[in-house]
Amino acid sequence: MATEQTILASLYTLTPLHMGTGQATGAVDLPVAREGYTGLPIVPATALKGIWRDIFEFEQQDKDLVKDLFGPEMEDENSGGLRAGNLVFTEGHCLALPLRSGSGPFVHATSLLVLERLARNLAAFTVKQGQELVEHIGLLQPDRVYVTNEQQENKPLLVEDLFFQASEVFFSQHFESVAHFLASLLPERESATRKRLIRNLVLLPDPDFQALLDQALPVQARIKLGDNKSASDTGGNLWYEESVPADTLFAYFLRNRPGAGKGDAVKKFRNASVHTDRLRTVQLGGNETVGYGWCWSWLPQLEVELNASIKFTTTMTASTGEKADVAEGGKNERA
Repeated sequence: MATEQTILASLYTLTPLHMGTGQATGAVDLPVAREGYTGLPIVPATALKGIWRDIFEFEQQDKDLVKDLFGPEMEDENSGGLRAGNLVFTEGHCLALPLRSGSGPFVHATSLLVLERLARNLAAFTVKQGQELVEHIGLLQPDRVYVTNEQQENKPLLVEDLFFQASEVFFSQHFESVAHFLASLLPERESATRKRLIRNLVLLPDPDFQALLDQALPVQARIKLGDNKSASDTGGNLWYEESVPADTLFAYFLRNRPGAGKGDAVKKFRNASVHTDRLRTVQLGGNETVGYGWCWSWLPQLEVELNASIKFTTTMTASTGEKADVAEGGKNERA
C-alpha cells in the first residue's frame, strides 16, 4: 500500500484567540500574528506542533514515537543529539471569519483569495478532494458577493460597515458546495455549527474582505490596577490588545518530512490518533487565565463515494496511491 503523505486538520475558535507577534503595530500594542502581505490572521506552525506534542506526550506510552514524530527535547540527554522530527506542520490559515451583519447576528466571511489558496494547497499536497473544490471555485466571479442562502439573493447585504446593493448579491450552487466542504472541516457531532456555517457563509470580493481585516478584529483596552484597584497606583499601564474572534475557522496540513526516516510519520500519527478522540478542545496563545485561546482541534473525515452503491469514510489524507479505511472513532514548539 502506498505511503500516506498529508493530513488536512482544522482549528475552530471557541473563545477569542491571541497569537501575538511580540511587537506593536500602530495604535495596537499587542497585535495578532498575520500574514504580512494579505493581513490574514494565522496560527503559527510552532504553536500547532506544540499542542500536538503535548497531547502525544500525555497520552502515548511509546516515548520513542513522540521523539520520532516531533523530535527530541533539548533537555533529553538520552536522545542521541538534537534532530528535527519526521512530521511537518504548516501554518494555520484562516478560511472563514465571523463578521457582524444586518441579516443576522453574524456571517462567516471568506474571499476568492482564501479559497483559491486552499484549493491550491490541497492540490500541491495531493489531497484529492482539492480538485472538486477547484472546479467550483473556478466558476465564481471575483467582483460579486455570493451567499449560500437563496432567499438572500438580490437583497441588500450589510457586513460590518460595508453595504452591498441588491444587484451585487448572488446565490450560487457552486458556492454552496464550497460551504459544505468548509463545514466538513468542523466536528461531525457539532451539527448546529456546521449548519450555521453553511447557511451564513458569504463570499466577499478580495478588496472588501481585506479592508475588513484591518478593522474587524476585536481590540480590547486593558489596564493594570494597583492594590487599591486604581490605575493611578501603577501609573496606568494602559495597552491595547488585538484578538481573533470566536467562531473563526482555520486549516493546516501535516506532512511527512521529505527524506526523513521511512516516510511514514503521517501514518504513525493517524494510527495513534484513531485510537483516541479526533476532536480535542485545546488552548493556544496568550491570556489563558481569562479564557482566551480555547479551540476545537479536529481531524476531519470525508464521505468518499466509490460507486453508486458503496460509500466509506476516510481520514482527510492524501496518498500516492490508494486510500485506506479509517476506524470511527501549549507550549510553543521548536521548528
